[in-house]
Order: sequence, then C-alpha cells, then structure tokens
Amino acid sequence: MTRDERERLATLEQQMRDSREDITEMKSDVKAIRATLAEARGGWRVMVLLGGGSAALGAAIGRLLGAGSGGLS
Repeated sequence: MTRDERERLATLEQQMRDSREDITEMKSDVKAIRATLAEARGGWRVMVLLGGGSAALGAAIGRLLGAGSGGLS
C-alpha cells in the first residue's frame, strides 16, 4: 500500500467516524423533536376542548339572556 493510499484510507476512516458521531447526534435531536411534538399535540387538544366548551357556554348564556329579555331570537 502506497503512502497516498494510506492517507486516503485514513481520511476515509476519519470521515466515517465523523459521520457516525453526526448520526448519533441527529438521533438524539429527532427524539427531542418527537417528544416536543407529542407535548404540543396534547396541548392543542386541551386548547380546542376549552375553546369549544367556552363557546358552547357563551352561546347558552347568550340564548338565555336573549330569551329572558325579549330579544330577537
């Protein structure tokens, strides 16, 4: 094996080590992103339920107040 071939092989080995480190780091980043998205999904569900419940309650109160005061309903 010539010196040039040894240098090229050493360069490729280093690049492979660097790639493995990058992949390991990306795996942990993807796990963190998935966890964040799972939390956000749960938060959005709660927000939608609260908003829907508030809207229904507001509509019911408006209907009761409108019917009691001779409103346009």
